Amino acid sequence: MHMRGDPSTMQNNENLKYDDVCKEVADELYERGRTAELCGVPAWRMILDPGIGFSKKTEDILDILMGLKRIRSEIGRKSLGVSHAPL
Repeated sequence: MHMRGDPSTMQNNENLKYDDVCKEVADELYERGRTAELCGVPAWRMILDPGIGFSKKTEDILDILMGLKRIRSEIGRKSLGVSHAPL
């Protein structure tokens, strides 16, 4: 799941700053997926959660919902397997 900080800090100003929310969420989800793969979890057993409501403002949430296809595409540039995980 995508989230910056922890439940007590996720809505702090520094955790809410995005230059390009879809790209940054995709990059951070890829990193988590890659870490899971390195720990032995195959990509086909993963579910990627963009973290709607976690460390995001309302406009970021709307951008993510409208940009799910783009998020998958950004992940696919780095890992075909992880990009096919349910989102």
